[in-house]
Amino acid sequence: MAFPVEGSQYANRIYRDGVYRYTSELAVGELTVTGNHTLGVEKTVNVDVGAATITVPALELGEMKVIRKISATAGTITITLPSGHTFPDGSSSITLTNQYDEVTIERVSATGWVYAYTKVVRAEYRKSLSAPLNGIVDFEVKVEDTNNAVVTGSNWKFPAPIQGVYSITASILGEIGNYPQGQHLYMFAQKNNSQVSMLTYNQGAAYTGYSYAQGTISLRLEKNDYINILAYSNGSNTNNNPDPNYCYVMIDRIGD
Repeated sequence: MAFPVEGSQYANRIYRDGVYRYTSELAVGELTVTGNHTLGVEKTVNVDVGAATITVPALELGEMKVIRKISATAGTITITLPSGHTFPDGSSSITLTNQYDEVTIERVSATGWVYAYTKVVRAEYRKSLSAPLNGIVDFEVKVEDTNNAVVTGSNWKFPAPIQGVYSITASILGEIGNYPQGQHLYMFAQKNNSQVSMLTYNQGAAYTGYSYAQGTISLRLEKNDYINILAYSNGSNTNNNPDPNYCYVMIDRIGD
């Protein structure tokens, strides 16, 4: 920004007439980097690369920064504090390994820092092959799996990589068939091969056609607890329709 100033104005700073340019360093909201980086005025850094080191300078007391890994490429993002500075557990660094993981850091004393770590867990799989709906559903096509947690196959399962509350949404389209009066198609979420929770069901009068069911539940899982999706059809054709737009499962960690 340029503005004219006479020598008599602000005499303790301006000593002659002329046009002066004023510049100021403004804080940047978000910055995306693709390699090693030293934190600056930005509030949030999105790291769009598999592996990198984010170096933290000696920030002002109470100043906070957010570092987030947005790349799905395997690797580790390491956030390192200034020499002699530590987190409450005595460490001087923290790492992000999965896409969308993020950490908020704050300097709270001369050499002390705290952090809040958010670990994102999400899995989305779809089914493109026809198979009988008489037990565990094998959603064989991976769309997204932030922790590569899912085991596909006849014993398809999602083992929780960390504890938390998980939202589970599943959808199945039954193939064209003759469906008797009553329940036509129903699905369950099974935890650790024992606890079973109803996801959804389709019921009604007898008819001929497709049968569709979709539902969502939330379950608390400890680390390594696992979930299967079970589906059953009462139609004359008990297979699913091999359309991945209607046959899928989505699992999201939604809280602690």
